[in-house]
Amino acid sequence: MPRQLDEAILDRLRYDGPATWTDLAAAVDAHPARVRRRCGVLQDEGVLRLTTGGLYTVGQSNRPETNAPSDANGTSGRTAASD
Repeated sequence: MPRQLDEAILDRLRYDGPATWTDLAAAVDAHPARVRRRCGVLQDEGVLRLTTGGLYTVGQSNRPETNAPSDANGTSGRTAASD
């Protein structure tokens, strides 16, 4: 079911352009909290981007990636192989 909502959100943004999550909720006939949550997930996945004005657009997310754990030195914990 979330994927159907995701597709409806993405279709709306592709067709009509940037929108707030409240505008998206009205356009796709879904509860605003649910649309806001799905927009957050799509943003984390890099599918949506939140602009400065609070509008969602289709494109690369502006949230920082948090996939690689870092140590106290700010590195990813990888070490160079020595010969």
